[in-house]
Amino acid sequence: MKDLHSVESDHPVFIVGAPRSGTTLMAKVLNRHSRIFMPGETHFFPDIYAQREELGSFSEEKTMSRVWGKLTTLYQRYNEPDDQARVDAILEDRDAQEHLRTSMCSYREALTAFMLVQTEREGKVRWGNNAPKDLFYFEDILDFYPGAQFVVCVRDIRGFLKSYQDKWKATADSQIGRLKKLYHPVITSLLWKSSVRRVEALKRKFSGNGLLVVRYEDMVSQPEATIKGVCEYISEDFEPQMLDINFSNSSDRQAQTGIYSVSVDSWKKKLSLEDVWIAQWLCGREMQLLGYEVKPVRPDKLRLMRVLLSTPWALARALRSNRANTGPIVPYIWRRISGLMGR
Repeated sequence: MKDLHSVESDHPVFIVGAPRSGTTLMAKVLNRHSRIFMPGETHFFPDIYAQREELGSFSEEKTMSRVWGKLTTLYQRYNEPDDQARVDAILEDRDAQEHLRTSMCSYREALTAFMLVQTEREGKVRWGNNAPKDLFYFEDILDFYPGAQFVVCVRDIRGFLKSYQDKWKATADSQIGRLKKLYHPVITSLLWKSSVRRVEALKRKFSGNGLLVVRYEDMVSQPEATIKGVCEYISEDFEPQMLDINFSNSSDRQAQTGIYSVSVDSWKKKLSLEDVWIAQWLCGREMQLLGYEVKPVRPDKLRLMRVLLSTPWALARALRSNRANTGPIVPYIWRRISGLMGR
């Protein structure tokens, strides 16, 4: 088994950003690299590390058992069946299971061992993670891995809203009701805004090679040039097969697979004028910082007022629906507010 302190384990690649901004696509591309293992979303930081006070210190024997139970079912609970099947297969190997258990002496070593045992299983040497929420755990990740590299995915807020609106179309039946309750143009716009402001704050704080920002529109319209830039940033050679992916748009359920740009402008025909106006009103400054043009729109004033007045109830409904996926609610809300404040 690979040493927990090997060069590769100290330089993982984290793909973060607002959801629906190309993080999954980027992960699929990097996972095609001969050296890089990039599974589905591994929500270690919001699901486990954020609850470390409740789970306890690793100096207590019961803590390891609690973390083991959450870690080994992580992909199942976040609807990543292929990744869960790989973990289940690994756990059937007694040697691999014993190595994983004995390596879990801290939260950092638990995550490292969990990712490395999967990396070896896939015949790779370097691992990464794709979880948009990790954007709000940037400092925690750097405490774990000072040499970590971050690929930050961003997207035009109007395309983001349209994709978020359709998110329920490509999920497990048990999640459809919850996801339908999460979309609201004001709340979802503020979600995007908090992510982008967090990115801007981190760019100021971690200069140099700390993070790379990639626009979704560039990735799908100029995939080779964009991915070559990503490879240069993470110090890996570009491999042409990285662009040969079998991946369809997760919200539009397009029959077309691979990297394509048809979803970039879909908001122009499918997003209401009221939603466009709200997004631009709340996030115009951030849009311009990322190079997105604010368009003049004339929404229906009565419909616009109804949407704005419904915001408090929509927020309460969204928090109730999503509580199981956010971890402790007060720290979660604080992280989002801090994002809006640019911290």
